[in-house]
Amino acid sequence: MKKRLRSFLAISEIGFVYSDYPFGCAHPFVILLGQGYEGNSYRKGDFLYFFSEREISRAKNADAGLTFIYEDTAVLHAVPLRKVVSNPFKAKSDEEEPEKEKKDEEEEDKDGKCDEKPECQDPNDSDSKESEEEKETGESAESEDEDDKKADDKKDKDKEKIKPVEIELENMEARAYRMPIKRGRFSYLAVNDKNHLIYLRRGEESTLQSFDPNDEKREEKTILKKVTFVRMTPDGKKLLVRSGGKTGIIDAKPDQKLENLVVTKPMNVVIQPRQEWRQIFNDAWRFMRDYFYDPHMHKVDWPAVRKQYEAMLDDCVSRRDVGYVIAEMISEVNAGHTYYGGGDVDSGPWQSIGYLGVDFELDQGYYRIAKVYEGGIWDTDARSALHELDEKEREQFKYLFKVNGVPVDTSKAPWAAFEGLSGQTVTLTVGANPDPEEAANVVVKLLGSERNLRYRHWVESNRRHVEKESGGQVGYIHVPDTGSRGQRELFRQFYGQMNKGALIIDERWNGGGNIADRFIELLNRPIYMHIFERYENDWRVPTLSHQGPKCMMINGEAGSGGDIFPYLFRKAGLGKLIGMRTWGGVIGISRNPSLIDGARLTVPFITFYETDGTLTMEGHGVDPDIEIIDDPALMVDGDDPQLDAAIQHMLDEIKRNPYVPAKRPPYPDRSGMGILEEQK
Repeated sequence: MKKRLRSFLAISEIGFVYSDYPFGCAHPFVILLGQGYEGNSYRKGDFLYFFSEREISRAKNADAGLTFIYEDTAVLHAVPLRKVVSNPFKAKSDEEEPEKEKKDEEEEDKDGKCDEKPECQDPNDSDSKESEEEKETGESAESEDEDDKKADDKKDKDKEKIKPVEIELENMEARAYRMPIKRGRFSYLAVNDKNHLIYLRRGEESTLQSFDPNDEKREEKTILKKVTFVRMTPDGKKLLVRSGGKTGIIDAKPDQKLENLVVTKPMNVVIQPRQEWRQIFNDAWRFMRDYFYDPHMHKVDWPAVRKQYEAMLDDCVSRRDVGYVIAEMISEVNAGHTYYGGGDVDSGPWQSIGYLGVDFELDQGYYRIAKVYEGGIWDTDARSALHELDEKEREQFKYLFKVNGVPVDTSKAPWAAFEGLSGQTVTLTVGANPDPEEAANVVVKLLGSERNLRYRHWVESNRRHVEKESGGQVGYIHVPDTGSRGQRELFRQFYGQMNKGALIIDERWNGGGNIADRFIELLNRPIYMHIFERYENDWRVPTLSHQGPKCMMINGEAGSGGDIFPYLFRKAGLGKLIGMRTWGGVIGISRNPSLIDGARLTVPFITFYETDGTLTMEGHGVDPDIEIIDDPALMVDGDDPQLDAAIQHMLDEIKRNPYVPAKRPPYPDRSGMGILEEQK
């Protein structure tokens, strides 16, 4: 089957060839095994190129755990668009032709060249050339102006007559073959005016590369290194690239330097604020209309909403007012994740702060160190600035008098003394008593943030509390979100506690992120068998797994992925949910553009439904099995009634349903013939 096409495109997993002739149909052509992406065409219309993630080999094993991944799985492919198009990389004979045959061919070539014209002409005879060109084009040489005019007319006609590309769809995917370039990760593919492939090879240092399919050397050539963005001009001659924080234009060929930079400063423009505000408002309304997951807008009359809020624009006197109106407007769809922020708003100057990782209290006219924050003893990445001091210096470090020789002003917050000192090494004048005369100097390197330090301290405090109250039988893990940080914390805390009799998974204040099916997989590894050898302890399969009761703690500040995590925990039958109902926002966000002045609104564009075909959780959340109110009055001094309830529940479950590993069987008696029945 043949189709005459004007455009085509490859997309992921199954590629489609889009045709505007005869009736705009789409034809699938690849790929059942692997994922295809970044398609582009040979400019002469003979090949379609694409990357496909199908090189599933060279597994990379995890440093911690028995899991593995496959990296750099993409390979470059070419598809001849017609059966008659030859593969330029097919095997060729290395035998040389006899000298006589070569001479005969050369003579034939000469004869053929003369036969193409009425008579052989001198290639250096310019008059002959011109007359021949006039004859071929039918143009008169009476005047140069008329020549130029007709040449321009001919170019315009040639542009109108775009030669259709002919594609034979039958067995198209079977004609694909691999290109001889190294496997890897790629994110861009184009063909330049010389029919050379241009692609971006991803890695620690992403490199823009070129490959000539017709070059027998089959070499990749570097165009430019450290490239983060690239786009080719329609004629295939130039590339717009971004490298090293700079944007510029280079030739679409190897060995380029980013010298022809795009000028962005100064680039001043005069705007009419109220006109721009109206455009921003209209765009925000359109983004919700076009990207919201429900085309019916939750049965809200969206045009009427626009009319209602648009009337408020005339009363706005600042960009912040416009933002407030937009935020109120998008909330009318009654969905979670409808956020708005940023834009061309005034903001004051800010200054970085250096931190010690401590709490201060005012005592006898001086700031005293009230509490030092540290992670667990194994958390070498969560230490206060005081951790590196020796014992004598720590004993001296009770009161703070000066920072880099400047007295600390106790009429201000203690952190005012550390303005602009984030991450810097400073000299502190400190003392064991509130007397500057007995002070001494110590040198410390300040932290840039205390966020991770205080978080790890809180987690470790909870873990110690659980260990103490349970007699070491119960482990404690906190999962702050379902993104990369939550994954890191779950795995980091899990491996050290997987042999506990029970586990408490605390997902309170979980900020969401991704669907947590991978988290559930780690927590839900049933045991299949035990392994033993002569001189080692027995171990289970899977080795890195927890066997025994579990529960999960939830509250109203856990949402999005923090809603789905406990939902999946319950669905997998892993244990009870303890605490308060979660937030209830499971319509996810991602794709919509930002507004013209850089403001950002999030359009809920994706949600899920259960296996029985019903919607759930949005606007409600996940209910606990055991409700325990997180009363702030009880938690203000560090008490945690929800955590205490979870500890007691796990101790009860250990009594009711403990994990008891199988005992090692006796060694078999194989002294006779055959195998005993019980050993089969």
